[in-house]
Amino acid sequence: MTLKRILPVTIIALGIILRLQNFHLLPIDAHAMRQTDTESVAYNFAFREHNFLLPQNSLIRPITNTQSYFFLEVPAYQYIIGFFYMLFGWHIELAHLINLLLYIIASYCLYYFVESYIRETVAVWSVFFFSFAPASIFFIGHAIHPDVFAVATLAASLALYIKWKKSNNVVIFILSVLSLALSTGTRPFVIIVLPAWLFLAWSLDAFIWEYPAMVIGPFTLYGLWKLWQARFKKAGTYWENWVLYGQENLFKKEFLVETLIIKNIVGEVVGKVISVFSALGIVSLLIRANRTSIFLLLWLIGVPVFWYFAPNGNIYHQYYADVYLIPLILLAACGTVYLLESISKKVRSLSLILVIIIVILTVYNGYHTSQYFFTKLTPFDQLKIADEINKKIPFNARLVYLAKLNSIPFSLYHRKGWMLSIEPVDASATASSVLRLQKYGADYIVYGKTNNDMPADQMAIIASATNLVYESDWVKIYKYR
Repeated sequence: MTLKRILPVTIIALGIILRLQNFHLLPIDAHAMRQTDTESVAYNFAFREHNFLLPQNSLIRPITNTQSYFFLEVPAYQYIIGFFYMLFGWHIELAHLINLLLYIIASYCLYYFVESYIRETVAVWSVFFFSFAPASIFFIGHAIHPDVFAVATLAASLALYIKWKKSNNVVIFILSVLSLALSTGTRPFVIIVLPAWLFLAWSLDAFIWEYPAMVIGPFTLYGLWKLWQARFKKAGTYWENWVLYGQENLFKKEFLVETLIIKNIVGEVVGKVISVFSALGIVSLLIRANRTSIFLLLWLIGVPVFWYFAPNGNIYHQYYADVYLIPLILLAACGTVYLLESISKKVRSLSLILVIIIVILTVYNGYHTSQYFFTKLTPFDQLKIADEINKKIPFNARLVYLAKLNSIPFSLYHRKGWMLSIEPVDASATASSVLRLQKYGADYIVYGKTNNDMPADQMAIIASATNLVYESDWVKIYKYR
């Protein structure tokens, strides 16, 4: 095995080590509400109703969605985790192991694709940057979050397409299209890769019939999923449409430049060091205009379009950038190789020193920045409230948690319930709204003493209309009469 073959394996192994942080921890680190939502669907697959077509969450929204159906994405990722729960029981480590496996798959597929389509040296650097980008360390290999599945299946689709062109085995082509469809079904905005994908096919002398298959496949899976969801009108996902608003913010410096580009992408997703080499990669590709330049350009052209159609999502959630993490990584790899080769022609020893410096700075920046995610834990008082809910409220009972936009204390242990926000998505912070949920199947009301948003006068009405069945330093639990 050559050094360039050993290097990717070593890099991936080191990447696994960084992703072992919080390995035994329940999903209470960064974006804990999204993580617990995702993990609850997997848990319910395993231990409630085992049905891929009827995924169930712990958080019930909108309030009329009494079966707590969750149609936000095609739940392939959750179903895989749920399958292993069924085999081995509920162990959070299983979800993290699956994430590590998906990280390995994504890394290997990225290496195979880049080695075959661009060159081996760029492939090695691609895997390196992919392994140590800050958001990749957390979201692609650790967090119980659909992005890891979307990125892994996207990378697999590219690698499988290359394999298809080498083998002419049509089964591999079908698997490639299916992988892209699964990625798009998990994260619909992955569709921005389609122009680059079609160019990839053209540059490799695709058959005419490949093009419609590539276009139809992703749209068909997600379209069928949305059609299926339409049958369940009370389980709409319109509440997630907030991510599509905010176009006016894209024309404001504080949102577009300072938040989206500098804070999110440069600061937290790609990292400052890799961002520098991504910029250098743009320069190198302009100098060496070739098929790689066009492939990456077509992918990146879709990014501002993505920003425009999902501005709030991109501005307020840095993980939305995961759908274009791969081209940014490839740019950085191309830029690094260009720089090192340019220097090596003049002073070979200097290029070696530069490699060492790049490796150290990238690993440090990736590890240091990713700690923002790993250490952003759910507050201790909310974990105590979660423990009380787990101990005192029956497993199949439904509750109303009197805090705004916070389902973590009950979804952490898979209790089903409603939270406070704005009707009809969530209950409003009024006694009448909370008491009305009894007709939708609510059994208990939980007042977290350190985490609540119910006004005192409204709380007094709730207390007078229900029975206090348990009280501690952390909670008051009321039962509907």
